[in-house]
Amino acid sequence: MKNITFINAGAGSGKTYRLTTDLAHLLTQEGLEPSQVILTTYTEIAAAEFREKARKEILNAKDKNGNLIDATVRINKATQLDNAYIGTVHAISFRFIRKYWYLLSYGADIQAISDQNQDFYMSQSISSIVTDADRKVFREFRDTFDIKNGSKPDHLFWLPELKSIVDKMKYYDINDVQKSIEESKKMAKAIFTGMTLDKALKTISTFLNELCRYLTKLNNKEKIAEAQTALKKMEDNGSIVLRNLADLRVGTGSLLDEYGDGRRKEEKALKKEFYDRAEYKNAKTAYDETAVSQDYLPQIEKYLDTIFNLALRWQNEIDKYKQENHIVSFDDMEKIFLAMLTDKKYKEVQDDIAANFRLLMVDEFQDSNPIQLKIFNRISELIAENDGHSIWVGDPKQAIYGFRGSDSRFIAEILSMFEFSKDGKPIKEQGDKNLGTDQLLQSWRSRPALVEFANKIFLEPFKKNGLKEKQIALEPHYKDTDTLDNTQALYIWRTATHKSAPRAQLLAKKIQKMLESKLKVHHKECDKDTSEITYRDIAVLCYSNSECHTVASQLRKLGLPASCEETNLMQCLEVYLVKTLLLFMQKPTDKMLRAELVMMLNDTTTEDILKKRIKYVNENAKEENGWDLWLDPDNTEIIKKLTDLTRRYQRLSVYDTVVAICEEMDIANIVEKWGDSTQRRHNLSTIVNMAKTYDDMCLQMGIGSSISGFVNYLAITKPDNQPDNFANTIKVLTYHRSKGLEWPVVILYQLWKEFGDEGNLAKSQFCGVKVCKRGNGATDIFNRHHYISLFPSGIGGAGSSTLPELMQKNIVNQELFIDIKKQTQEEALRLLYVGVTRAKDYLVSLTSQKDTKDRGDVQSAWPMYLGIGNGGSDAPLGNDNKETIEELEGAEGDGGNATAYYKQTTNTPGINSAQVLNLSPSTIASFGNAFTGNVQAAEAGQRIIDWDMFRGEQSDSVKGSCIHNIYAAYRPGDDDGNILRTTQTLINYGFGNVSDEQKEKILASIKWLHNYLTQTYGPATRIEKECPLLYPLPSGQMLRGEIDLQWYYTSDNQEKCVLIDYKTFPGRRDQLESHTEQYYPQLSAYHAALTAAGIDVVDTLIYYPVQAHVRKLIR
Repeated sequence: MKNITFINAGAGSGKTYRLTTDLAHLLTQEGLEPSQVILTTYTEIAAAEFREKARKEILNAKDKNGNLIDATVRINKATQLDNAYIGTVHAISFRFIRKYWYLLSYGADIQAISDQNQDFYMSQSISSIVTDADRKVFREFRDTFDIKNGSKPDHLFWLPELKSIVDKMKYYDINDVQKSIEESKKMAKAIFTGMTLDKALKTISTFLNELCRYLTKLNNKEKIAEAQTALKKMEDNGSIVLRNLADLRVGTGSLLDEYGDGRRKEEKALKKEFYDRAEYKNAKTAYDETAVSQDYLPQIEKYLDTIFNLALRWQNEIDKYKQENHIVSFDDMEKIFLAMLTDKKYKEVQDDIAANFRLLMVDEFQDSNPIQLKIFNRISELIAENDGHSIWVGDPKQAIYGFRGSDSRFIAEILSMFEFSKDGKPIKEQGDKNLGTDQLLQSWRSRPALVEFANKIFLEPFKKNGLKEKQIALEPHYKDTDTLDNTQALYIWRTATHKSAPRAQLLAKKIQKMLESKLKVHHKECDKDTSEITYRDIAVLCYSNSECHTVASQLRKLGLPASCEETNLMQCLEVYLVKTLLLFMQKPTDKMLRAELVMMLNDTTTEDILKKRIKYVNENAKEENGWDLWLDPDNTEIIKKLTDLTRRYQRLSVYDTVVAICEEMDIANIVEKWGDSTQRRHNLSTIVNMAKTYDDMCLQMGIGSSISGFVNYLAITKPDNQPDNFANTIKVLTYHRSKGLEWPVVILYQLWKEFGDEGNLAKSQFCGVKVCKRGNGATDIFNRHHYISLFPSGIGGAGSSTLPELMQKNIVNQELFIDIKKQTQEEALRLLYVGVTRAKDYLVSLTSQKDTKDRGDVQSAWPMYLGIGNGGSDAPLGNDNKETIEELEGAEGDGGNATAYYKQTTNTPGINSAQVLNLSPSTIASFGNAFTGNVQAAEAGQRIIDWDMFRGEQSDSVKGSCIHNIYAAYRPGDDDGNILRTTQTLINYGFGNVSDEQKEKILASIKWLHNYLTQTYGPATRIEKECPLLYPLPSGQMLRGEIDLQWYYTSDNQEKCVLIDYKTFPGRRDQLESHTEQYYPQLSAYHAALTAAGIDVVDTLIYYPVQAHVRKLIR
């Protein structure tokens, strides 16, 4: 570390402004050249934003007297800014890799592979890496510890742990797993200290014999028979039965309650006598110790050897594939670049950086992973050789991305080497390492009341973590310029129920009332004009994705648009059904698969299936060909249809197979019976889309597609369903996802989340994959090594929320658990800080009067765990008489009528199994009462958008989608924001090279349309964009799509609507009339859907943005 200034920047303190102004000053007044700058950001979107803002600062740069700097200097520096190395660590690393390819073994044509493609290759390569011996180990381990996914055996329980190990190996540059194996085995031995199973068996057998004698005294013949049966099973089967002894409830006392109620005086005496006997106490100890029997250690050690060595083989296989194909992943880029910075054989690279770079800027420092931190450190040392300097900016209070690889402890160690002043003033670079600090002291985001509230509740907890007051507390910038009439900023919404769905229903109703109240909020800074609240101004923050789904579902039932990251798709029953059907097509003789399918498709209970199986085994033998006909007689139609599917679709692509299964088995109608039909149908559509993506990626990467490969792909791939923050919807997202964002209204949900329960921590945090430091011997913290600790998640029972008592007791005494407990508290504090500081105008805390454990009024377990507030529903975050408490009234379970946007409420007939379930409006060939003609409605003087600006190999449809999304994010009057969102969208679609002039032209085209609509119909009272369409056809099929734009205006005191659809056709204007004709059915469907919803549609238009041309449809 050398020549570094660290800037502490709390939430909303203007770190981007500080970085851009510092850079502009150094470039325009200190002689720094853009080509001498390296600046890293956390995302490419942030990099694009930084370039735009930095360029503006440079063009407006002034000297110390307030005069504009020479125009030539400003223009030259702004123009040359593209020469600076600005981007993510991955992007900058890759830039150096491509520059010095000849020093590496990848070749000049080295290419980047996306995380998605790498995960895909991993999902496909795993089947060739796992050996039969590995599968046997996993199978035996699963059976021993009864590992399940829900109620079913989990065949791939090991895969998430395997991938987590590989990820940790990448993040921490771990290439040798031997230390990890040794430490994991050592920890297992410290936990599995119980008696042998044989000894426990004998002890419990002795107890059961004594129990029989006791029951004889009670003359309970029925219970005697049960105890004798249990004893016989143990004698016949030995220790195998020990995993099922929970059914007998040995050693809990409830066993005796079952075998005699003890109401008579003599029974009570006998029970007391029995409880005092050594046999009973020994049996209780024996049963407790079976959960941690030392006899399990050989199998655990075999599992640890297998999974760690498999991880190493898997990583080596992936590295081999990438090297042979001259490709590198994002994580490879960092590892390779770090080697180029440190290894002597890359001295040419190191000399280049030392000689040609003078400034390193690091944004969001607290989110960096260990390899990135080592890169920053090494660059700072290299550029310091020629008096170069580094500026690192971050906020340790917002270090919440541990699950993505960042290491808050490592970052804290680094920051401990810097000195921060008590008064917040800068400290110039000094000492042997020449380190300095500065602190941003004002909040530019929130109203004064919210800033002061955050200071009050977080000051002391963060002080305990070693931070100074000025690193924690901010001063409100908008002290006397708040333009909101409502001076109340803090609210508590309290419900009378603690149940999840009813509580979410009441919250949804309250949000609906808030929207109807036309509350004023700030869409821009707090000293700017206010406007009425709309959907996008509200965010509900939850701790878990499952709660996000619950809240979003209740909002949608009230017709309120809500977007959220949905729950784990692979845990949904409808997805499990499709996966099971696919597996059945591979192994139609598998009895377990057949039983599961009959249970799901025929509403058959597990008990009935087991009875039929026992009856079949007793009465029948397998046929000579080995085909077990079990379940066939009672389910002829189902089995016949499944068998026929298997025969007919064996040679289809995976995508076609999935589509055929969904259609012919009528899956959509089956899952409707399970409730939440809209979400389940959406999930089925997602699976179909994933099948298409899977086939395409197999073709692209030269890998054969298969059903088993697709199942592996489902297990390892998470669909990208993160909500778009610019969409006009209520955002329901986790506290983690909210970082870096802000909203006028923020509602804190799940404050009742418990972090401190040792049982939950042992199960959810200790079990699984963790990274540990290899001692503290290294004096240079950047040269420390790490190892991976694994305590397999399935050991304690995957289906149980808690661990066995003795296992938990042994775990909480481990040094690793004590450290995890402390880290969890620190993480919970940082996460709550992120949530509270997202609000600009209003902060709402949701509580209820009772909690699920009936502990009185303790409803804020999360803040109370951190020493914040009193835990009650009247003061979740500390009551200073500034919060307004409002009761959320409504009958429990009353969530309002379920309605969807523009969904016709008539019943629809059943869908024929040969039909596609959902249709896109753009694909229908005809529609009743359709449009029959079109005329030119308006046209700009000349074409505005230059289609050739989209350089690249993307198709016209991708370019069109890009323009659609730019227009969906467009906000009239928000010029700066529109440019930023346009830049972001272009980058997302791979068009980052589009010039600023062309961006202005794209936006000029939508501005021209808005002006035309205003002049022709009148100012908009409201504008709806990308509205979902659900419209049933007489055939029973459903039209699903989105309406691009609805322009609402008032005429004769009535609300009217103009329906507009965008078509990005690059042809000539004289071709537009004929081109429009093909869209008559689509626009007719849109018109019919809106009309059915009671909306007065005056005109239906198609807008061609490339030509700046409007066509009006006529009947």
